Formats: sequence, structure tokens, C-alpha cells
Amino acid sequence: YPENKITVVQNAIDTVSLRQYYRDINPSELDDLNNQLGIRNGITAIYCGAMYPEKNFDFILETCYRVKKEIPEFHMIFIGSGIDSYKVTEATKTCDWIHYVGSKFGKERVRYFKTSVIQLMPYYVGLGIVDSFAMETPIITTSNPFHGPEVEYLVNGINGYMTTDNIEEYSQTVIDVLKNNKYNDLIEGCRLSANKITIEAMVKNFREGVLSCLNI
Repeated sequence: YPENKITVVQNAIDTVSLRQYYRDINPSELDDLNNQLGIRNGITAIYCGAMYPEKNFDFILETCYRVKKEIPEFHMIFIGSGIDSYKVTEATKTCDWIHYVGSKFGKERVRYFKTSVIQLMPYYVGLGIVDSFAMETPIITTSNPFHGPEVEYLVNGINGYMTTDNIEEYSQTVIDVLKNNKYNDLIEGCRLSANKITIEAMVKNFREGVLSCLNI
């Protein structure tokens, strides 16, 4: 199809208020949250999203177990609900470092992101990556054909990581990012991406596409 007849809209959501909530959270709020969860001097990752089989929670949990062996201070927060939430609930019964907090929306979930340094989402990444940028919590995912188009916003090693669809490589990447504080550089990449992937830019692109179609 002719390239000059295609408009890249750059799908996004409104993150202005989300970013403001994130900036307004003070250290005492995070201390209270960590005390509530029982996280002391930990390094925390998060998953936030629907909990259904395609998300592959066996893969995510196995990654967590491997990371915990290498990084004793590791904690994992799960936000969401769905038919596979029982897998996380079962894991919490034997692992006090796995925290399942159920569904959280809007401002309520922002504190959990701010206390976390990375987000684990190996499968079915979609608009959640825009949240990841806005809340400076880089995604680590895998290369597979089941992501939404928004995964194209991920620049490997800049604002997140994409590994092969392999538990060994994925878990080792997570370990490396956490052990060597690589998330700090990724967070800067998230900030830059959050400034570019905005609903304002999407509206502008959509408008220009319509005008181009009308030859105005």
C-alpha cells in the first residue's frame, strides 16, 4: 500500500494526570506502603494488568523464583485480577516476598509503581507500556507475536528490554538489570518516551492524517 497514504497515529492514553500523581508522591507515602507490604530495604518489581492464561503466570512466577535466588532482597508486587489470579494467590502462601494486592485503578496504583524499579510483562504488552513510561517503571518483555502494536515503542536497552522467548534469558536479564542498577538508565529512557508518546501527539497525528486524506 502506498506509504504516503498511511498515517502513523501513535496510539496513546492521557498520561498528564498520571505523571502528576507520580511526581507528587512523597517518600513518607512510599515508606508507609512498604511497611504495609512488609518490604524493608528491598528491590521491587511489579506486574500490573489482567490475569488470564495468555499472560503466562507460570513464566512470570518462575522468573521471580530465579531472581530471588540471586537477589535475596527481591520483592514482587502483582496488581490485577482474572481467572489466573489464583496462581499468584497460591504463591503468596509460601513466599512472603510476593505481594498480591488485587485490582487497583487510576491514582490508587501509582504508589505501587513508584516503589518498583521494573515491570515484568513477558507476554501481551499493549498500552500498558505507556503507563510504564509515565510512571518510570521500564518493562522487561520477550519477543513473541502476541504483543499489541504499542510494543514498538520499546527501544531495547533504552526504555526497556526485550529478550528471546526463553525463561533462562529472560530471568538472567532481569537479574542483570537489578544487580547492576541498569534500571536507572532505563528510567531516563522512559521519561524521554513519556514526553513523546502522548495523547496530544496522537490527536495531532490523527488530525494530520484526516487532512492529508482530504488533501487540505
